[in-house]
Amino acid sequence: MEQKLKGRCPCGAVRFMANGNPASKVNSHCKNCRQTTGAVFGTMLYFHQDNIKIYG
Repeated sequence: MEQKLKGRCPCGAVRFMANGNPASKVNSHCKNCRQTTGAVFGTMLYFHQDNIKIYG
């Protein structure tokens, strides 16, 4: 099922819109991801360049 996702960076300065399914999904346990999310990991989705538009 094809998805449409919207999101932003933690400070809100950069926004994005992605269409389609992610090319890859990753959970990161690095210090930055833990601090940003307030959890034990952060989840990231990677999309092909043709499927994402960045606003900033």
